[in-house]
Amino acid sequence: MTIEHPRYAEAVDTVAADPAVQRMAAELRLDNMPRETFTHASNTPTMPFMERANDAYQRYGGSAYGLFLGTVANAVLRLAYDSPLRRYEVRTGSTGGDTVGVGIPPLVTFEVINDAELGLRIADLVRNAHNLDREQVVVELYTSVAEARREDTGERLESFAVDEVIGR
Repeated sequence: MTIEHPRYAEAVDTVAADPAVQRMAAELRLDNMPRETFTHASNTPTMPFMERANDAYQRYGGSAYGLFLGTVANAVLRLAYDSPLRRYEVRTGSTGGDTVGVGIPPLVTFEVINDAELGLRIADLVRNAHNLDREQVVVELYTSVAEARREDTGERLESFAVDEVIGR
């Protein structure tokens, strides 16, 4: 049985909207680790995960203070594992042929939880295709990703914060 303060769920919702937590959840999804790695059998976060989540939240400039124990960890887990996926089509700027540059197809589809994950997945695509370091990825992202469009609504993602994506 889990005992929660009446305002705990509200605190988790508030923290889940923080860009730092959005990025943390996106990074957790990239690791492809099962939820059980970070939780007890009761589906509550383990103490080591709560500590790591709080440390990362501070490093990423999280803005909420006076949080309940486990708020950040629960928000990250909920976003990473329970959020509905959004499907994006990313056109890479190809003018013909099967790939752009080395191994990047002209249209790539990603299913992601948020724009932070989309940016991280695009950065990985470019990094892996070109064997680039993080700094070189910035230049390549600006030149090879023509647009990203959300498949279900047609919403165009005009740009994402490339500096944020690669952790500058």
